[in-house]
Amino acid sequence: MLAVRSSAGRRTRRENLARSESFVGSLSARYSGGPPDWSPPRSAPRGFGFVAKKYGGAGKSSASTFRMAGMPLPHTRNYKLRQEQKVDGQGWLQNIYKEQSCKVVKSCAEIEGKLSTMEERTMAVEADIEALRVQTATHDGQLNDIMWKLEDQENQQMRNNLRFLGIKEGEEGNNIRAYMIKMLQDAFPELTN
Repeated sequence: MLAVRSSAGRRTRRENLARSESFVGSLSARYSGGPPDWSPPRSAPRGFGFVAKKYGGAGKSSASTFRMAGMPLPHTRNYKLRQEQKVDGQGWLQNIYKEQSCKVVKSCAEIEGKLSTMEERTMAVEADIEALRVQTATHDGQLNDIMWKLEDQENQQMRNNLRFLGIKEGEEGNNIRAYMIKMLQDAFPELTN
């Protein structure tokens, strides 16, 4: 894997790639006729698979050295890695999309069910309200009849009331019967015996 240089002092990918290509080029020029058992030094950057003398010769570039070794160029290797990561990412996104779309479909089905029951309940409430309107109209008619009967009874009671002349309003107090007996005894003393 390539290191990245940040402001803290690490190398960028481009710097790493240029360094490794120059290193491979210097090795192939240096060991063009070198021993067959040559192996890369321990300090060689990892990930690029540096090749021995049999894969390259003098005057060959690092790109041709990699090609002759049957290995992809570093940027090709990174490209394939990026492509694999893209494919993996696309599969992951498709899985998430499927899961989320299933959740959305389930939610829509639940909402549809709730809306249908809500519609039924609304229709039932509207029917109840209409029944209450009819019942209220019936009660209004009955109340008018009762009010008319009450008024008629009050009129009849007023016609049947006895009126005494000469008695001031409110003089009788709370007990009208006792007041009338006393008044009659005063007016007709002979009736009391």
